[in-house]
Amino acid sequence: MLKDPTILDAIYLKQPKRIEALGTVFIMALLLNGLLEWRVRENMKQETEPLILPGKRKSFNPTAEMLLAMLKSIQVIRVQIDGHTIRTVSAHVNDNVKRVVRLAGYDMAIYTAQSVETAGR
Repeated sequence: MLKDPTILDAIYLKQPKRIEALGTVFIMALLLNGLLEWRVRENMKQETEPLILPGKRKSFNPTAEMLLAMLKSIQVIRVQIDGHTIRTVSAHVNDNVKRVVRLAGYDMAIYTAQSVETAGR
């Protein structure tokens, strides 16, 4: 992530507080990346079938970069009808991507659950 020149090329910060804040955001992103990768790999230890990664590669130890590439395919459709919001996941999400969500310790409902802040509306 930090080695990606497209990310570092467009950063123009001069104030020390802003540089520190950006550094904190980068560290948090790296920690979340590592946590995602670790959770999936730990849960893969109980699996008998490898994940099919982009490029049709198979792995029991996917990188966070590959996992995020797979999760990127998830599209949430949000529709408002008479003041109510309905969320659904696009039908094109394949079972392998759903498996990544499960291996990360979540359910696909995280994409469709009504948030706490909009629950009372």
